[in-house]
Amino acid sequence: MKIVRSSIALLLLSATSVLAESPSEGFTVAKMTFESIDADGDGLLSPNEMTMFGESIFLGMDYDKNSQVAFDEFEEWDIGFGTAAEAEGGADAMKIANRILFGFWDRDKDGAITMDEFNEAGAFDFERADVNGDQMLNPREYLLGYSVNIVMRGAIRPDIDVSAR
Repeated sequence: MKIVRSSIALLLLSATSVLAESPSEGFTVAKMTFESIDADGDGLLSPNEMTMFGESIFLGMDYDKNSQVAFDEFEEWDIGFGTAAEAEGGADAMKIANRILFGFWDRDKDGAITMDEFNEAGAFDFERADVNGDQMLNPREYLLGYSVNIVMRGAIRPDIDVSAR
């Protein structure tokens, strides 16, 4: 688990700016996450790349290996948004953001996220973020339209208009 986090963190640190705005640490985490998801390095995220990355995220969150993620496991896992929130003074907002995301992904509202729910929520998020309808997410679509980034950036930097397209 720590190796996965360290690898993601190293990959994330190599990303470059894709939007002209004063980046917060959370924004930087989101940009670097894009780079780590983009397995083929073409600058676009395919549904397959998102699914593969999502499955590794799910397995990383499922600490007790029971094939579902309870809220305490979900809240414990972090790819850098929690650290960014603390740096921006938004630790309390981060707790709310985690509750919102968990609510989005716990599709049957039973208090746990299964891999099927996680994949279903991810597919829905992908489709919603794919503004141009090309079945790929470009950096702008991912950074400004994918639910994780909207919720986390809103929590970390509430002064940034996360609804901007």
